[in-house]
Order: sequence, then structure tokens, then C-alpha cells
Amino acid sequence: MKLSERLISPGLILFGGGVIIASAGLPQVPGVRFGADLMPSITGGALILFGGLLGWKAWSKPLTEPLVDTSEWEVSLRKRLTAIWTIGALLAATLLFQSVGFPLIGLIFMTVLMVLMGARPLTIAIVAPLFVLALHLSFTRIMHVELPAGPLGAFL
Repeated sequence: MKLSERLISPGLILFGGGVIIASAGLPQVPGVRFGADLMPSITGGALILFGGLLGWKAWSKPLTEPLVDTSEWEVSLRKRLTAIWTIGALLAATLLFQSVGFPLIGLIFMTVLMVLMGARPLTIAIVAPLFVLALHLSFTRIMHVELPAGPLGAFL
């Protein structure tokens, strides 16, 4: 789907403003000269600036193309299902992340995604579990990120 710059520019400006407002609520870090809100505020300001420049360019010329172009959506069913699975599974994973855990969510997500993309069963059986295990171990053991392990936690 292609969106016109006339739609994207106000979205960027609003998103940038939201980032700045949200970053104002971040707690101050003791002993640091600049607070935790500095980088998000700079990013929000850059989004507002970029959205303004993009909007200036888009609104200064006459409208010659549609605001929304869905001609790119004429794809195969497999590609549509892949896109739907990716978005839907990520939303579901967000809700179930704490109770189901990263390894199981990652394994289900990656397995179905590989099937939809046409991978061979042997490749799926080897790559999906090893990749998810490597991700989980690198985040939890090397980077010390506390990922929920869920029901597979006893095996990790």
C-alpha cells in the first residue's frame, strides 16, 4: 500500500509530538547532566521537522495521485497470509508474552512463518528451534535481559 505524503506528513508530526510528550514523563537519572528524555525529545523533534518538510513539499504541488494506492495488494494468497500471520501473531504475542514465554512464542511464530514462506520441513525442524534457542540464550545469558521462559523454562 502506498500512502500519499499528504497523509504521511501529519502522521509524522503527530507521532513526533507524542514522542516528546511521552518522553517528558521519563524519570530523571541521578548524577547525569542530561535526562532520559533527551534522545526521545530529539527524535520527536526530528520527526516533526521531517513531517513538516515532507508536508510542505507535498502540499505545495497539485494533487496528481490518489491519497491511498492499494494496487500493490494484488499478491498471491501465500503472501497475504504471511502478512496477516506476521501482524496477528505479533499482536497475540504481545498479549501472551508473560504467560507463554519467549521460547514457545518464538518457536510457534517462526515455524508458521517458515511454512508460509515455503521452507522445507527439515529446514524448519532444524532452524526454528535452534534460532529461537540461540536468541533466548543470547538475550538471557549474554545481555542479561529477563525474558519470560514460560512452560519451556524448565528445559532452558
